[in-house]
Amino acid sequence: MVPILVELTEEKIKEAICKNFADLCDILPKEQVNACQEDGMRWFSSSVSNPLFNRVVSTNCNEVDLPLVVDDITNYYQEKKLPFMWMTCSELDKPHNLKNYLEENGFGSIGTMPGMALKLEDLSGENANIPGLEIEEVKTEDDFSSFMKVLKEGFEATDEVANGFRIIDEAILNQPEYGTHFLARLDGEVVAISSVIYLAGVAGIYNVATLEKARSKGMGTAITKQPLFEAK
Repeated sequence: MVPILVELTEEKIKEAICKNFADLCDILPKEQVNACQEDGMRWFSSSVSNPLFNRVVSTNCNEVDLPLVVDDITNYYQEKKLPFMWMTCSELDKPHNLKNYLEENGFGSIGTMPGMALKLEDLSGENANIPGLEIEEVKTEDDFSSFMKVLKEGFEATDEVANGFRIIDEAILNQPEYGTHFLARLDGEVVAISSVIYLAGVAGIYNVATLEKARSKGMGTAITKQPLFEAK
């Protein structure tokens, strides 16, 4: 059983948000993903030639060593001929000038991924009552195929990117102690998906997607809330 975060300070919550994703490295299939961890540094590479699936997820070094660390990591991916990205978490990364250093040395910022947190005991009531809507866990191969179909269409993903998500999401499907995928069916048709990942003591919500024809009807809210109710 994954330990539950009990020290709900702002610092610990921020750390858990970052680690929930970073700890995915521990459960990904070694045949397709090479996860590396050294002196507080964590990064992984995969069989998919897309930076989403080749990235540094945690940085921990001193400011003096940073240039060497960046060069070593860059060489690692260049030798594999893989594009990669370097995730930064300003509150936790060491050194704290990591983001500025990367931007000053050839890396371009592609945006900010906000981290949000909710105490599950503050989650009240029931899920949305939408006529014809049923939400269920992904349990079978057919369920998973439907899940991946919505993910690809909802995120407008290429075949390559969809394959990368498949590697990660299949690992979660095969290790239910670490997470669950969900399907939302409207009148029997799968129209929305989401996932919950139990790592770093928290329940992280991922893969929230709704088919275009079913948007603006409350599906996104419903499929996001369901994993939270399950985690509670």
